[in-house]
Amino acid sequence: MRKAFFITSTGVCFFIFLFSACSKKEQIILISTSGISDWLSPETRNNSGFAVLKKAIEKEKQYSIVLDMGNWLTTIPEGRITKANAIIDCMNNVGYSLAMIGNNDLSFPPENFNKILNESEFSLLASNIYLKTGDRPKHTKPHHIVKLQKTSIGIFSINTFDPENLSSAKTLPFYRLEKENYEITRNVKTLLDNGSKIIIMLLNFNSLKNDFHLKEFYKCIASGNYAPDIVIANGLTLEKQLKINRTYFINQGKESSIVLRTQISINPKTGKSSGISSKTISLNKNEFGEDLEVLKIETSHIKKNIRYF
Repeated sequence: MRKAFFITSTGVCFFIFLFSACSKKEQIILISTSGISDWLSPETRNNSGFAVLKKAIEKEKQYSIVLDMGNWLTTIPEGRITKANAIIDCMNNVGYSLAMIGNNDLSFPPENFNKILNESEFSLLASNIYLKTGDRPKHTKPHHIVKLQKTSIGIFSINTFDPENLSSAKTLPFYRLEKENYEITRNVKTLLDNGSKIIIMLLNFNSLKNDFHLKEFYKCIASGNYAPDIVIANGLTLEKQLKINRTYFINQGKESSIVLRTQISINPKTGKSSGISSKTISLNKNEFGEDLEVLKIETSHIKKNIRYF
């Protein structure tokens, strides 16, 4: 078996890529997290948390990459910097490799956000997020490539506030979102040109209208020559994975105590995916235990938050 290995590069759902060298069918396991800011709140922490997550990663015992889906900032303005810094510190100690910036995080001014992101030891994806100057936010990158023995995986992220209109840019108080369909095509093409065999898109939504036609929206993403192989959507309620054309759509879920585990089988001849399945795992300390070093850091931040608020 290959030894667990974390790639440091640059928010909050996480992925573990597990590469199995023992089985005849080589596989990658994706484990993603979301809503991890709850783990530093005594009212919502319950049995899950960063210390439990670290033990769950160790149980995989194989090559792994950890990734999160963003939205770390508290809704209480006075506590935003304090809470976000604590989350970044815990993520660093767990061993996150990648994260995307969430829609909620975009309400934070760039000058303050830069101070927080500067502390991260992992890659931050912001594929269609730009400053008003046209530059990318500091400490972010449009995509990330993970190179393995038999395949190469390209990952990028898309933030959308208006999924019914993917062909126009959006202006926010502090940022500008480029056209989603343009950035999807550009990132997929770039990743393919750089040798990626499997392409994963992380998608962050705001709340949708009740009459929103989700499948029609997915069809727009899955159409054309430059569609991702897998889309993991944060903020949606989708009971099971859905396949449109050659793209798999998987719901991350909204419960912070639940992580998503997606298994990708690899064709050893082409390096491409030959099958995908997913399931949820409950992060329960009674089952996985808690890493004592991470628990110490986590507990310290929780106590500071209690005193602050």
